[in-house]
Amino acid sequence: MDKAPKSLVASSTEERLLDALRTSGTFTLDALSTLFDMSWGQAFLVVDRLSRSGHVALHRTDSREYLVSINAAMRTVKPASGAGA
Repeated sequence: MDKAPKSLVASSTEERLLDALRTSGTFTLDALSTLFDMSWGQAFLVVDRLSRSGHVALHRTDSREYLVSINAAMRTVKPASGAGA
């Protein structure tokens, strides 16, 4: 059951991560941390915030990795111009 995502994204990092997911699809947390030059823990915190606000979905794989994908409700939502810090 998907919750409707909150409309505001708190940081430019979150917005960039959402843009990457909209453009390229699903990523592992390892791939996101490499792509955005941050530690795995930092990537997890950003993804956790986005997950709790309904923007992304986390899926644990059998290999104990996490896959991050855009929430179905967010696929049609365009970022607000001038949003971000």
